[in-house]
Amino acid sequence: MFLSIVTLVQAHFEPCLRIEKRYRRLKLKEHGGTSEKPLGKPYPPIVARLARLAIAAHVALYRLSGGTIAGRAQHMPVLLLTTTGRKSGKQHTTALVYMPDGDDFVVVASNGGQAKLPNWWLNMRKSKQARIEVGRKQLRVSVQQANPEERQRLWPRVIAYRAGHETYQERTPYPLPLVILHPEEAL
Repeated sequence: MFLSIVTLVQAHFEPCLRIEKRYRRLKLKEHGGTSEKPLGKPYPPIVARLARLAIAAHVALYRLSGGTIAGRAQHMPVLLLTTTGRKSGKQHTTALVYMPDGDDFVVVASNGGQAKLPNWWLNMRKSKQARIEVGRKQLRVSVQQANPEERQRLWPRVIAYRAGHETYQERTPYPLPLVILHPEEAL
């Protein structure tokens, strides 16, 4: 009973809040201002825990099948990225959608539009090295953030994949980093 009342109240007020937020953003944009608060917000703790479990399952399925299962997401191919924790020194693996660019791989440090950089990107910014798995192939890669000219060339292609990055960019108060992974050697 209580849950259904809460659901009804949320259903009534949620559209009003969204309209109000959109109105404030448009007014700020009209006057050349920017939002003082980040537009994205962190996930609640339970959602973050479930996301970690889902990523672990995704990585396991990908590795077991060599990318046959879990090798595509959001209309894009998936790679597994392994970085070394900048604080812990431990290896962390995550599944990321990527866009091929010649021999390179382009990933977007969007963090689901949470308005904070993902840990894998913070780890790689420090070390400039990582490992990737594409199918059954394992590669060591060097890492570089796209410069403005590269970003101008790559961003329209990333958006054309329709993986949700345009929406994430709208939620984020800074330009989402485009990360270029340059293969160095096969492992």
